[in-house]
Amino acid sequence: CYRPYYDQRFAEIAFLAINSNEQVKGYGSILMNQLKHHVQKERIEYFLTYADNFAIGYFQKQGFSKQVVMPKERWQGFIKDYDGGTLMECYIHPGMDYLNVSAIVAAQRQFILDRVKELQQSDVLHSGLDTLLAQSGGRIPSLLEVPGVAVAGWTSSHLYRGATDRDRNSAQNKLTGFLKALLDKVRGFREAPLFLQPLPQSELPAALGQYTDMGLSLSLISSRVRAGDYYKCKEALQADLHRMTTIWSHCGTDSPERAAVEAMNQQVDELFRDMQLKD
Repeated sequence: CYRPYYDQRFAEIAFLAINSNEQVKGYGSILMNQLKHHVQKERIEYFLTYADNFAIGYFQKQGFSKQVVMPKERWQGFIKDYDGGTLMECYIHPGMDYLNVSAIVAAQRQFILDRVKELQQSDVLHSGLDTLLAQSGGRIPSLLEVPGVAVAGWTSSHLYRGATDRDRNSAQNKLTGFLKALLDKVRGFREAPLFLQPLPQSELPAALGQYTDMGLSLSLISSRVRAGDYYKCKEALQADLHRMTTIWSHCGTDSPERAAVEAMNQQVDELFRDMQLKD
């Protein structure tokens, strides 16, 4: 049951019910689409209805929204307010074929799937990070240079916050300043002088062949921070600090620096943990 207001070009749905034994079978959608098709010919642009809490979900599935965009002067005073009901609105698109909604949605879904199949490259295998690291001296210059990332459509706009270069530069400068302050605290640790320079090559055990940054030291990490674009997040700096202490820890359990290595690791973890709590 609906009440049309032709001069205002909207209609109020006053009553709509489906027998409880026949619900969840699609009859409610069929009724609503038939009604939309009918009022299209009467130049009705909107439906308004007061939905109770049990009917809100149904009306949302039929294209109704709690946000009423129709000018208030067009409907205020024409429909009755109901206590406990939620006013909902549905726009009746003049070009929509409401009698064939299922077929239209199915065709749209199939079109999207076909386009995805045309663009996807799930069958293409790219070379791994080992090749890139070997070519770039153990450093990944940019995430966009990782094989397959750029080909997949990723750009710098996706990788960094901010919609413009200015925004991205501002975010990177802010991060760099933060990392410099963080590294100053690390360099202030009592054990820090031990890690200022890398271990001599002669002291590095063969087991460290798995580490590409065997020359890691606080001096090298500081230069990377000053570069301004090496670290893209605070976790990357933490990882480098851990790699640095890991290299030292492989120098043997009898090393007099063993206790300093453990203390350095503990202090770095506590520093980053405190930082996350403040974030």
